[in-house]
Amino acid sequence: DLQRLDVVSRSPIQAMLAEGVDGATMIRVFCQEQHFIFKFQTALDKNTAAQLNFIAAQRWLGLRVQLLGVLIVFSTSLFVVLFNDYLKLDPGLIGLLILWAFYFTITLDF
Repeated sequence: DLQRLDVVSRSPIQAMLAEGVDGATMIRVFCQEQHFIFKFQTALDKNTAAQLNFIAAQRWLGLRVQLLGVLIVFSTSLFVVLFNDYLKLDPGLIGLLILWAFYFTITLDF
């Protein structure tokens, strides 16, 4: 939903930029430079706020996913170390289990 707000708030900026380029002479003729600049800065502020919220939410979610990944790798490693005498796993299989746990955390990021 935050990404939608970012895209919706970017649309007026692109429209104003096109209007400013196409109608630069009319803006100058009617001495509306300050009004146009104020409208553009207002739209830019709204877009920046939406984009900041979107990026903050992405980083928050990314941190939580990274912590979940660390927990998965740690619990897998701890399980193998504690129960290796009972399970009698080969070192290659242990490495493969830890590697799969690590790749699982990379998959969670996408």
